[in-house]
Parts: sequence; C-alpha cells; structure tokens
Amino acid sequence: MTGKINSVVAQLKKKNLLMTSVHCIAHRLHLAGQDVAKEVVYFKEYVNMKLFANNYRIIQTNAKPEAYARY
Repeated sequence: MTGKINSVVAQLKKKNLLMTSVHCIAHRLHLAGQDVAKEVVYFKEYVNMKLFANNYRIIQTNAKPEAYARY
C-alpha cells in the first residue's frame, strides 16, 4: 500500500530517500471513474438500475413458488 506512515512504501522510503512510488494505473483509473460517476447523471442512473436489477435477481432466485400458491 502507499500510505504515508506505516505502509510498505513509507518503510522503503525511510531506507532510500531517492525512491519514488506510483499508484497502479488501473487503480488510478478506477478511482477517477468513481469520482466521475458521482457527478454525471447518466452514471447515477446506471448505478440505480444496476442495484434494482441485482435486487430483483436476488428476490427472484430466492422466492418460494409455493408461497404464492396459498391464498
């Protein structure tokens, strides 16, 4: 991890002051995407629809058909 105090990078920087660290590009892209998703309406709607679809799938797979047969 790249924390400032107790991370592996911080410990290595204590041993070698010239060392630099860089976040993984994929992780940086993911973090940037999360920030964008908070601002863009389309992404907010997509996340809401995804949550709805996941909840529907969970209910559908866990529903007991015999429960609906009783009146």
